[in-house]
Amino acid sequence: MRKIITVCILFLFACTTSPKKEKSTEVKEPNIIKVKKVDLIEIKDIVDNTLIAIKKEPCSGDCPEFEAKITKDSILKYKGINNVSVLGEHQLKLSKEQYNTLKELLKVAELNEFKISYIDSTKTFLPKTLITFDHKTINLNLWKNVPDPLTNLYTFVEDLLYNQKYLEE
Repeated sequence: MRKIITVCILFLFACTTSPKKEKSTEVKEPNIIKVKKVDLIEIKDIVDNTLIAIKKEPCSGDCPEFEAKITKDSILKYKGINNVSVLGEHQLKLSKEQYNTLKELLKVAELNEFKISYIDSTKTFLPKTLITFDHKTINLNLWKNVPDPLTNLYTFVEDLLYNQKYLEE
């Protein structure tokens, strides 16, 4: 019996004093994302192909937030961001009549000298609208003192979006 107890004690002692194996940590190579090199020429082509772009930024309430761009090949590209009927990216081809109307509105607007900003800094709760055409961007948040050609451009594009049910009335 003594031998059995001695063997058990030795066995227990051997188990508790065995060297612990260290966890081996594998060093993995980081995930490398290959990005296609974008040439300045490609970016310039994208910018040069845009007739007008409108970006409506959020307000302190539930104002619609969206981006709309109309290209020279008469494609309206819409991106609904927040508080709109249709979220996400969508596009449609303008009719010849719609496209020609837009071109006429742009001709009238391009003849004007606009300020860069029609922002009333005391009205911080209002959404900011950015209108880009003819290689310039105009910021506005209040339509009170905005020249008619700018208002007409914005209204035309906004009406297109309402007609497609992208925005709610």
